[in-house]
Amino acid sequence: MDGRIKLAAEMAKEAGKILLSFQQKLHGYILKGPVDIVSEADKASEAYIIEQIRKVYPFDGLIAEETAKVEEGTSGYKWIIDPLDGTTNFVHGHPHFCVSIGLMHEGVPIGGVVYAPFYDELFTGQVDQGAFLNGRPIQVSTTKTLSRSLVASGFPYEREGVLPAILAKIQRLLLSAQGFRRAGSAALDLCYVACGRLDAYWEGTIHIWDVAAGIVILSQAGGKISGYDGMDYQPFGLANQRIVSSNGRIHQQLLDTLFPVDEDLK
Repeated sequence: MDGRIKLAAEMAKEAGKILLSFQQKLHGYILKGPVDIVSEADKASEAYIIEQIRKVYPFDGLIAEETAKVEEGTSGYKWIIDPLDGTTNFVHGHPHFCVSIGLMHEGVPIGGVVYAPFYDELFTGQVDQGAFLNGRPIQVSTTKTLSRSLVASGFPYEREGVLPAILAKIQRLLLSAQGFRRAGSAALDLCYVACGRLDAYWEGTIHIWDVAAGIVILSQAGGKISGYDGMDYQPFGLANQRIVSSNGRIHQQLLDTLFPVDEDLK
């Protein structure tokens, strides 16, 4: 395992302990938007991760969600940090949340770590090295048809104006897939596709820190990741990412269901 990925795994586990330590003493949260929130746990987790990176790799760049910190660095490496993916779940006492740390080199995702502290599950992935769950190799499911698939998605925080299009997609999917889930963590959704718990996941209007780690883990587990247009997925900015991911076998069926030819790619 690359030194940076090893550090990411160590940081994610320690950050997970920080999050768990806040569960019984959380003093409210701050609204970043109508329903988008940040808690003191997010901030403490992020501060720890940034401090550790600065100690070991002071010349690396980073993108950190909660402080809106974007630093380019000079080494060519960049860390993409989501200190608490699933904050809404977390503040409500729901156990489905995680720490997500992605690593890019010269703009290309090369590694990722996602740790779900309540479940004590550590997902790791590195280009040309495979994907793992608690040290054991993982692969995507072998499901071949959408009708036998379990599919997940997420909803944007800013929902006004886009809700009809989202509901139309979900309606078509409910009529075509075996099941649909909305669990509240994009990073874990990608990891669950990677290990076969889900067969596919799609979402629009998410951020690079939500998916930077998960896309590497999923690709290394044999999955396929694209944009809404079916073209290979490439992170292109901080926000408004659109992603469709699957085990590969059902990818085109999923695209055809979500985005019929007579509908705009919304």
